[in-house]
Amino acid sequence: MTKIPATLRRLVIQRANNRCEYCGISQVGQVATFHIDHIIPVVAGGETTADNRKETGFLRK
Repeated sequence: MTKIPATLRRLVIQRANNRCEYCGISQVGQVATFHIDHIIPVVAGGETTADNRKETGFLRK
C-alpha cells in the first residue's frame, strides 16, 4: 500500500465532498473510514497524484 501525503489526502477528500466517488455515499455517519485508492494501480503504472486518486467507501479486507 502506498503512503499518501496528508495534503494529497485532504485534496482528494475535499474534491469528493467527503463522499465515495463511486457510489456517492457520504462519509458522515459511517462507522468505517473511507479509503483513498488509486484509479490506475501503481503496478499498472499509476502515479500517486490527485488525478489518479479517488475517495472510496469500499473497505479493504
